[in-house]
Amino acid sequence: MFIRIKNKAKSLVKRYTGAGSQSLERRFETELALINGEHENDSTLASILHFSFNKAGTQYVKSILSRLADEQGMVTVSIHDYAFHSDFPYLDSLTSEEMADYQHLFVEQGYLYSVFGGMIDGIEGLENYKTILVSRDPRDILVSEYFSVAFSHVVPDKTSDKYDEFMANRDTAQEISIDDYVIAQSDKVLDIFERYCDLLLDRYKHCYLTKYEKMVSDFPAWLDELVAFCPFEVSGATVKELIERHEASKPKAEDVSKHQRKGKAGDYKEKLKPETIQQLNEKFAAVLDRFGYALH
Repeated sequence: MFIRIKNKAKSLVKRYTGAGSQSLERRFETELALINGEHENDSTLASILHFSFNKAGTQYVKSILSRLADEQGMVTVSIHDYAFHSDFPYLDSLTSEEMADYQHLFVEQGYLYSVFGGMIDGIEGLENYKTILVSRDPRDILVSEYFSVAFSHVVPDKTSDKYDEFMANRDTAQEISIDDYVIAQSDKVLDIFERYCDLLLDRYKHCYLTKYEKMVSDFPAWLDELVAFCPFEVSGATVKELIERHEASKPKAEDVSKHQRKGKAGDYKEKLKPETIQQLNEKFAAVLDRFGYALH
């Protein structure tokens, strides 16, 4: 299969190809080739769309899916990661009309698109993709986000138009309490949940919804279900390797400087004041019910 760029998207090539450092161009060679409409891929397997929430094990799940997809001859595409380090837009921030200029990036066969931190409005033929949504308790997302933004998250490349905003957010997070931070950011996280409901779960019944909590509590069962959905032909050796790697990666103690700080469900109960938890429970009541999280 050879991807040809649409005429209306040709302007994107001049705007984004070569943007940033040479190291970024090497790192995101596949993404830039798709922007150019010049990427080759012979796989006939249905492409996979991996959606999630920031701080729901996005990069970890991506690494697992990428490892599995590679065995099938599929190509991993990290559009969201490229956007983080460049002036390319976050596609989940665009309207369906604006997405028309980026539609050529999505091909129905042979690609793993991983990972997006919010729902994209306007992917044509979305019902033809294998679509995965990994959720996490929004209260834990907010707590994890605080520690990530304040201390551990990698900084965007300085050529990125997200750099200044990220550093401003880091400064703010370090200056205020965790309770003040999660309340201030709660509307943003709620919007992401509601957007997934409105644009994905309410419209498409083929989406596979799985939980971060099950991944950390029963990884072998979680992995089996993921493989079955894709569906992938995976060797026993690969499964064994992934399970062993998962066990070895579990943090032995909490470390706020690490990307994988703690990795346990219900951390918000230890980190937040009771009155903060009550505010979050009230705000997220409908979401907690929809995604199967206990209100306590």
